[in-house]
Amino acid sequence: MWIDHARAITSTTHIDNLVDAIELALTKGQPGEAYLILEDGERSMKAMQSGLAASVGVVLPDRSIPYWLADTIAAVSEGAWPETAPCSARRPRANSGIGHELAWGRDWPP
Repeated sequence: MWIDHARAITSTTHIDNLVDAIELALTKGQPGEAYLILEDGERSMKAMQSGLAASVGVVLPDRSIPYWLADTIAAVSEGAWPETAPCSARRPRANSGIGHELAWGRDWPP
């Protein structure tokens, strides 16, 4: 079941690019800095997850619940079990630092 028809936007990173970026952060990064490693492109969660499922022959259903309902369920759950609630995914993210400071260049896809 999807939330809001899975219109949320996400970014993915190929493992080869992730490994290269981590190596650069370890060898050329500045002490105390944090680098978020993301590809430039974005896609909907539905496109990403449907693609992953299709790669193993699974077709995901089209059922969806509204965002407000999922958000309410999450807020109630986090309030009821705060010690097990995952960290918030509502923080902004950017990867401009790693590309600029470390000269990270993605090589996938070839």
